Amino acid sequence: MSRTKAEMKPEVNHNAPFVNAHIPFRDLSTQEQEERRRTIQSKLSSMRENDRQKVKIRFKYYDCPGGEMKFVFKAYKQDPVEKYSLVDGQIYTLPIGVVRHLNKNCYYKIHEYVMNDRGVASQVVGKKIQRCEAVPLEFVDSEDLSAAGTDIVAVQHLL
Repeated sequence: MSRTKAEMKPEVNHNAPFVNAHIPFRDLSTQEQEERRRTIQSKLSSMRENDRQKVKIRFKYYDCPGGEMKFVFKAYKQDPVEKYSLVDGQIYTLPIGVVRHLNKNCYYKIHEYVMNDRGVASQVVGKKIQRCEAVPLEFVDSEDLSAAGTDIVAVQHLL
């Protein structure tokens, strides 16, 4: 006995806080798909507007003190590709999205072995080394713009 597609759809509690969040997009009705698209578009547009707000920062370039860092940045599909050229120690007014990118995504990882007392590698330790930092000079309460830092990211026991 075969069942139709309508019979195979899961039961949905429409009073739940995230209605149909667990259902794949293709299994929703046309009206539900449009509602989800509108919700996503409104969230994306508010995130984009928040990321475009300007904040004054002091740029620190740890890789090359006194040097210049050039990069391009585009966060959203609607945004144009923008070129930035930042010199170590200078003050700039940049969008929050660019500041977040500099502080959260500009690092490299170092993995090293920790030897035990017998001289055998017992752990792999991963660290993030920050390449640059954009230090906010004015209070920004909506976002955590602090740098990723050099904290230990992962410790893995080998034995």
